[in-house]
Amino acid sequence: MGSLINTVGTRLLIEHFNTEFRGSRLRDIRNDPSASLPAGPPIKQYFKTNQNLDWLTNNMTHAHANTSAGNRCFLPPKHSDAGSPNAIARWRWFIQNPTLPGGLTTATQVALCNAIYVGLNDPSSLGTPFDRIEFDAVDASSPQQVLPAEEWDRNGVRYYKIVLVTPPIPQTTAAGRPKLDPQPGDP
Repeated sequence: MGSLINTVGTRLLIEHFNTEFRGSRLRDIRNDPSASLPAGPPIKQYFKTNQNLDWLTNNMTHAHANTSAGNRCFLPPKHSDAGSPNAIARWRWFIQNPTLPGGLTTATQVALCNAIYVGLNDPSSLGTPFDRIEFDAVDASSPQQVLPAEEWDRNGVRYYKIVLVTPPIPQTTAAGRPKLDPQPGDP
């Protein structure tokens, strides 16, 4: 049974999100409108008003994302990793199929968007904005869930941590993710 969390592509996505939600990129998301919706509110507001990760992936663009196709903030650049050449296709399948076994459910997408919104808008326990949002993903035998928490690094800097917990994704021809390339744990 394959698991999205153990794939090279998942680690690529987490690394991308950890880059996207820090430093100048985080300021852009907090303050600037999407380049594709220039008359709209800052990108951060869409995590509250449109909680569909596929829509956010396709519509949130910014000049800082110039290595991604169409300057999409939440889609990493196409990579040449031989271990997972279809990482982006697999991510798209995961967020586009909330009702299929292994797809990221609508409830989990909403919970993830809510957690991101808190990290972008709410103050830390010190009353200051979070320095960054860090992401991780883990396998578990439990149902999908999102675990957000305020954390601090060894320098006392407050950041927001979001962990996505998912069970292994079934890989069958009837349901579950399509086998795009071999992954750890695949039969």
